[in-house]
Amino acid sequence: MTYDEAAVWVAGIGVAVTAFFSYRLLKATQATNKLSEATLELNRKLQEQEDKTREDFKMNMRRQLVPQILKQSERAYNAVVGTDALTIH
Repeated sequence: MTYDEAAVWVAGIGVAVTAFFSYRLLKATQATNKLSEATLELNRKLQEQEDKTREDFKMNMRRQLVPQILKQSERAYNAVVGTDALTIH
């Protein structure tokens, strides 16, 4: 085997190794992209759930607090004005 033939073999092996690792890198990149897409979708769903939970909490608090606030307002009104609006205490 001459030097030129050895150089051709080495170059061919180098191309094959480069192609192999390029293919592996491509597959790893594709897998990473799929994982990133899945993570993004999961984050979207979690954000939607968190927003829904927050809105539900606000509505529940309003349902619980509004009647209490109305009762307290009525008590405060009755304490200041009394049951007869014309008579101020």
